Order: sequence, then C-alpha cells, then structure tokens
Amino acid sequence: PPALTNSPSASFAFTSSDATATFECSLDGAAFAACTSPASSTGLAEGAHSFSVRAHDPAGNTGAAAAYSWTIDTVAPTVALTSTPPALTNSPSASFAFTSSDATASFECSLDGAAFAACASPASSSALADGAHSFSVRAHDPAGNTGAATTYSWTIDTSGSGPPIVTISDGPPALSGSADATFTFASSDTTATFECSLDGAAFAACTSPASYTGLADGIHTFQVRAVRGGDAGPAASYTWTIDTGFGL
Repeated sequence: PPALTNSPSASFAFTSSDATATFECSLDGAAFAACTSPASSTGLAEGAHSFSVRAHDPAGNTGAAAAYSWTIDTVAPTVALTSTPPALTNSPSASFAFTSSDATASFECSLDGAAFAACASPASSSALADGAHSFSVRAHDPAGNTGAATTYSWTIDTSGSGPPIVTISDGPPALSGSADATFTFASSDTTATFECSLDGAAFAACTSPASYTGLADGIHTFQVRAVRGGDAGPAASYTWTIDTGFGL
C-alpha cells in the first residue's frame, strides 16, 4: 500500500530468489505464519502498521525478513474560515482566509457553485456582481481524505442609491423630569442595522427601541445612524434636558 493511505485494507506481493521457497508473514509484530503472495489484510485500524515476510527453502534455510511500514489515516480534515467579507457589503471584491485541522492538508475552493479547484489561503475574487454570493472551501489530506466543505454567503450592493437614512420617531420630552429615556427609530432601508451614541460616546450597535436609565440632570444628546454593508448613513440627532426636580 502507499506509505500513507486512507484504506483499511492492504495487499503485499513478494517473490524469492529461490523458486522452491515457501513464505512466512508477520503483521504488526505478530508471530510469523505460513503465507503466499499476494498476502492481504482487511479491517485494519487507524495508525502505523508494519508487514514482514521471509522465505524458507526445502534445505531448512530461512532468509532475513523483508519489512514494509505504512500508516492508515481515515480521518477527513476540517476547515475553518478565519476571515470573510461582511454579510452585506458595497465592495465588489472579497477575500477569504482559512485553516485546516490538518497542517499537511491542501485546499479546494468554489465560488457561487462552480467546480472545486485547488486554492490557497487567502483566496480572493474581484469584480463580483451585485447580489447574493457564496464561497465554499474544503481540505484534502495526503492520505486521500477530503473533508466536508465550509460555506459562507454574503450579499454585494453597489447600487449607488446612497447610504441608508434613519429617522427618530419617538423620544423623551424636550424637558423631562425622568432620568430614563427611550428612543424609537427606523431606516429607509429595511436591511440596514443601527449604531447609537449617547452624549458623544463612540457609536455602537443598537436596536430600536434603545433605552437608557439613570441619566444625570442636564443636557443630553442621542444619535443614531443606519449601516448597510460598508455605508454608514448620516446620524439623526435628538437633544433634550433632564431636570429631575421639574414639575415638583
């Protein structure tokens, strides 16, 4: 068999310098026993194996054993994506980085259902059309095992329709006696996500309604923007004043 194989079976053919000789074989260090060529074994376990054969002539002479070692590997390698484009992007290019559970594995990639072909990490594509896309990658090891493909899907939108717009539809009164505030908002693009900022803090992912509690007395500003792919729309802003003594 090959020195590294994914087959649990093995067959060995052998000859002797003496045409009258008989043979004795040993598998994985077992006692030598009479055998003939070819000698076959099935159902072998994962891991390293060895086969030895020696010739015995009618005069009672036994020659030195000829030995062969090989390894059975039936475990298919897995592959993991370590870098991908955003799920929604305005870029017509895409780059994918990936690794395998088997450091000796090679890779095959497929874009949008095309036939798998040899590739390496990172794998990049450019000038992709607007719309949905998918990328698949699988690993193949030297023993001949091919793992299941890992697939990633994303959408490209370069329509040029401009960044998504967000509108704040509800918030606290301009002068509020409450230390709490809730804001409701929506975007002109139903696929957009949102990022919020309170009082100049860094924008962070949020959803509507966005609520804040325990705010200090004074002037506050809430901002929210919509994000689609790589486009962040202009922020909508709302300013109000908290006076917890108001109305007393």
